[in-house]
Amino acid sequence: MSRKALSFLILIDLVFLGVVGFRLWTRFETLRGGAPSSAPLPAPSEPPATETVTPLPVVSSTAPVEGVSTSTSPATAAAPVLSTAAPAGLSPVDPAVPFENPKSTPSSLSGPPKTGALSRRTFVYNNVNAKSVQLVGDFNNWTPEAFRKSTVGRWSVSVAMAPGDYSYNFIVDGKAVRDPNQRRTDAKGRSLLTIVR
Repeated sequence: MSRKALSFLILIDLVFLGVVGFRLWTRFETLRGGAPSSAPLPAPSEPPATETVTPLPVVSSTAPVEGVSTSTSPATAAAPVLSTAAPAGLSPVDPAVPFENPKSTPSSLSGPPKTGALSRRTFVYNNVNAKSVQLVGDFNNWTPEAFRKSTVGRWSVSVAMAPGDYSYNFIVDGKAVRDPNQRRTDAKGRSLLTIVR
């Protein structure tokens, strides 16, 4: 092989390695959150309605919830907390009223349709820098429900739920995020919550 041909192959190899290295670096930066995604998000057909959000007081559970730690350590201080207590201004749910949502379809996880006494669950997410947080899941037919933000960056939303298994995610600034405090996940990697009456 001639010296020119060998130099040409080395040059092609260096260009190829440079392109692959750059693509890996941009992918890493995108996953880390440092660089914006190269594909722009489609513009909504109409602007979303804005609503005035008032801060909720900190809600703490009077009874421990199964699967949720009640201790506060530096590692869990920023994690979402699940509480059964109703926020101030809302009355507790009457357990004698059955829950039926004609819009919802039964989850493939739970088998039969979810019916039974409602229980109120409060989802809390701590993030001072988030601009919007929403909750989507089987229990609301994957329709986003907006969290309310307190003055200290604590986001919360309270949802009435019937007993059953529910897949859900948080939508933080437009990105789907698993509930960091919920260890259980479904087959698609979404957070999985079981409500037992």
